Amino acid sequence: MTMTSRTVPSSWPPERLPVILDTDVGGEPDDAMSLVIAARELPELALVVTSDELSGQRARFARFLLDRAGRPDVPVVAGQQLSATPCYLATGLTPGWVPGQPGEVTSAVAAACARTGGAAHWIGLGPMSNLAAVLSCEPALAGKLFVTQLVGTLDRPQPQPPSQRPGPGALPPRNFRLDPRAAQQVLASARQPRLVSFGTAFRGAAEVTVTSPVYTSLVGAAEPPWAEVLAAHFRQFFARYHPAVVPASPLALSAALGLPFMSFAPVPVTVSATGRIAERRGGDPVLLSGDSDDLAFTRWLQARLRPVRWAARRPHAGSYSSSAGPPSAPSWNQTVVPAPS
Repeated sequence: MTMTSRTVPSSWPPERLPVILDTDVGGEPDDAMSLVIAARELPELALVVTSDELSGQRARFARFLLDRAGRPDVPVVAGQQLSATPCYLATGLTPGWVPGQPGEVTSAVAAACARTGGAAHWIGLGPMSNLAAVLSCEPALAGKLFVTQLVGTLDRPQPQPPSQRPGPGALPPRNFRLDPRAAQQVLASARQPRLVSFGTAFRGAAEVTVTSPVYTSLVGAAEPPWAEVLAAHFRQFFARYHPAVVPASPLALSAALGLPFMSFAPVPVTVSATGRIAERRGGDPVLLSGDSDDLAFTRWLQARLRPVRWAARRPHAGSYSSSAGPPSAPSWNQTVVPAPS
C-alpha cells in the first residue's frame, strides 16, 4: 500500500522522553508482543500500567514478562478493573511466586514524568480509564503527555471503500467501548493525541496464525526466556478464542516510535456515549492514522520477535534518574526497514 505523507505537529517531542506503556496484557497476545518489543528495544521504558485489570493478574503477568525480557528495572502498577469477567488468555503462565504489584497509578505516573521535567510518551493499548484518572488528579500533565492510543476500527465519512465501512451491527472499538467517558475526557484535554486505527486490509495482511513466522519462530525456542512465555500465550489464545491474532498493539507501538508504517493527518473527532468514534466537524483535534504499509510493518514485527536475534544479546537496562539524565544512546528504531514506495 502506498504511504501518504505523515503529518505531525511541530511541537511533537524529542524521542528520548520516558515511555509509559498502558496495556491490557494477557488478553490477546498482541499486547504481550508489544511489551516484549518495548522492553528489549527501549531503555526509555519507564513504567508499565495495566488496564482492564483482573484482580491484579495482568500486572503480575506483565511483571513476569518484563523480568523474562531482562527488564526488572521497569516498575509495574495495576490499573482499573472495568468488568467482573475481563478477557484473560494467559491463565497459568505467571508463576505463583510473582508478587502482586502496587496500584498507585497516579503517583507512579507522576514519578516517571518528573524524571525529565514532567513530559513523557504515553502509549495506550487498552481502555483509557487509567489516563483519564491520572489527568483528573494531575491536570497539568494533559499538556505534557504525548499520547498515542490504539483505537481499532472506526466510522469514517463517506466516500469510503466498502471493505472499510463498518456493518450496521458493528460494535464501537473495544478500547473506547469499555469506558466511553474516559475516552471523551482524555480527547477533550490531551495535547492532540495520535489515534491508531486499522481496517480489514490490515487484518488480512498482518494477522498472526499458527503458520506465521512470528509464531513458528517462537515454538520450541528455549532462549531468550520470554520466547516460551509468548509462545504459550499464543497457544492458549488459539485454543480458547480465535485462530488469528491481529497485531494491532505493535502497530500502535510502531506509530509511537515514529516508524514510517502509517500516515497521520489532523482531524476533529467525537466519541459517543457508547464509545463509537467518528470524524465530526467541531470535535476534539487528534492526529488520526490513515494508510499503512502492511508489508514493511510485518517485516519489522518479524524481526523484532525473532528469538535467534536475541540469543547472544544483552538486554537494555537503562533507566532515568533526575541527576544522570537520559541514557546516552537512543534505540527508538534499531531495525533498518526499506522506505515505503
